[in-house]
Amino acid sequence: ALARACEVSHTAPYRHFSNFDALQTAVAAACFRRLTAAVRAATAPLFEPLARLEAGLGAYLRFGVTHPSWYELMFGRKHTLLRDADVNEASQEAYGTLVEAVAACGVADPGTVAFAVWSALHG
Repeated sequence: ALARACEVSHTAPYRHFSNFDALQTAVAAACFRRLTAAVRAATAPLFEPLARLEAGLGAYLRFGVTHPSWYELMFGRKHTLLRDADVNEASQEAYGTLVEAVAACGVADPGTVAFAVWSALHG
């Protein structure tokens, strides 16, 4: 499907990636970067910390609803993708936007609160 969407032969992706796992890893890292960009874009024009947190959470949810297959790749059962340094770094940057937003609200333990919020978002 990816090759078809890119209008290349079905074997073309394997000229750039050693196998399907390598392709999925690259896509997951790119998806985390897009998530970070979406959250930052939604929060950039705002100055009040609680409004920034709310806008960031909304962007996060919209990202998942708009791109369910990306979301599944990023947060689904294939947690081995997080072992890749690039995916791990990109995912930590995305999660960091939540920790930063919670911290800006003056929360004493932003890491714990961010984890609770993140867990609630994921159900």
